[in-house]
Amino acid sequence: MQLAEENLPGNWSRSVTAWKPSERVREFAAESKVGYPQELRLIPAQNFKDFAIRVAYSRNHVFSAYHMRHLGAPEYPLTERILYWYAQQKSRALWCQVQAQSSDGGNAVVRKTSERYVRGALVRALKAAGYDSTGKSLDGHETEVYGTIRILVTQPKEILKVEFDELLRYMNNLIFHTAPRLKRFTNAAELP
Repeated sequence: MQLAEENLPGNWSRSVTAWKPSERVREFAAESKVGYPQELRLIPAQNFKDFAIRVAYSRNHVFSAYHMRHLGAPEYPLTERILYWYAQQKSRALWCQVQAQSSDGGNAVVRKTSERYVRGALVRALKAAGYDSTGKSLDGHETEVYGTIRILVTQPKEILKVEFDELLRYMNNLIFHTAPRLKRFTNAAELP
């Protein structure tokens, strides 16, 4: 029997090797082709010194690290609801996840505000690259980008001090490096 703390991703780097999905989650992931956060890769050209965010991507859909504590064995009461939500998301080609953690002592309001702030910059950067937040092309082409973009806000208070235009320029650069790494489809029927 595993200890309960091994199933919780409070310290994700320590618990990732001990964590095991429940049987229902494993079946859902295989059937729906949804991966786990270990598949995410950091984008090169990130300025960790000036911007307290980490951007990672995957060419596949990936469960959010936030939900992982509810998807392990033994099964959590909300597992069915969370899997239903992911099933509804499968119609979206691009999954964008923004999560803040309070390493700088920010409370829940600060974390949520920083998530919205960064998500706004992400959506505008995607629009500047020619895509909407679901990965569909805005320029009339049938091309869609497919995968997951995850942004971790490591210092919510600090990111809120950054001017939005400066954050937007930074996000535009990151999306410029990210978009070519994602899968591209010209026909929605080709989506996994």
